[in-house]
Amino acid sequence: MAGGVFLTGVSLALAAAAMPARAASRQAADCALHPAMAAPAAAAAAVKAKAAPGDKVLYLTFDDGPSPRYTPLILDVLKREHVRATFFVLGERSTWYPWLVRRERAEGHEIGNHGYVHRLITEEPEAQMVADVRRADAAIRRASGILPLYFRPPGGAVTPQARRVLNRLGHPIALWSVDSQDWRPGTSTMAIVRAVMRDARPGAVVLFHDGVSNSRRTAEALPVIIRHLRARGYRFDVLPIHLHVGVVRSFPCAASPARLGQLVRPAARGRDADAEASGTSAGTPAKSKAPPIPAAPQAWSE
Repeated sequence: MAGGVFLTGVSLALAAAAMPARAASRQAADCALHPAMAAPAAAAAAVKAKAAPGDKVLYLTFDDGPSPRYTPLILDVLKREHVRATFFVLGERSTWYPWLVRRERAEGHEIGNHGYVHRLITEEPEAQMVADVRRADAAIRRASGILPLYFRPPGGAVTPQARRVLNRLGHPIALWSVDSQDWRPGTSTMAIVRAVMRDARPGAVVLFHDGVSNSRRTAEALPVIIRHLRARGYRFDVLPIHLHVGVVRSFPCAASPARLGQLVRPAARGRDADAEASGTSAGTPAKSKAPPIPAAPQAWSE
């Protein structure tokens, strides 16, 4: 894909320092803060002590959910494999399926803000972007009982100005360094496995999706990826608060809306991805059952 690589990742300490006192007071009064936002220094020290240099840790992340069709499958895999991950949820979907957001939190996963709907923040005026982020915060808080910490911009598209605004709102930006390519329609289960196994490195943040029509393949690939990476000595965790990560799949902010539309899978742009896959109306859970997760194959071509 064309375009330079966006580099981002802002420490929680910087984000907390940049947050205006008035905004912090409003958040503290309105809802429970993320534990790391309440005590950033202590949380940062704990995470740094936990993740030593050279530690073979990977961070699995899932975008565009929750989906009643695919999120439960992925949560079942993570629970069975004793893996914690980070879910970047859409505010609108958190309103539709709050029980799934509650389950994510109850099972020890981190929950991040992915916007209210899957709209590129590079195409929004600042006031609209702020309103969208706060609306998503409120929806996620109602569903989970806690304010999300990280923000992941849809498509990974972010400008320096948007980054500053998001930091003022108390949201460090978390992108990714490994793209599973599961957002591409028609990507096979083993293509997802190969993409992750090829690019996995210690400290990598892996991009998956639990809210697009191809997420069934993600659910099938996930146990294969986890088991083989564990065999290579990796462990898995939620995102650390001192995260610094670049994005591999990227594009210039000056790209045309048509081009951006080709690069970003519109998980909730006017239609629910589950509805898109099943032909039901937006917001209506699909009635058909997703296929079962197959047994993990013994090997694949790298």
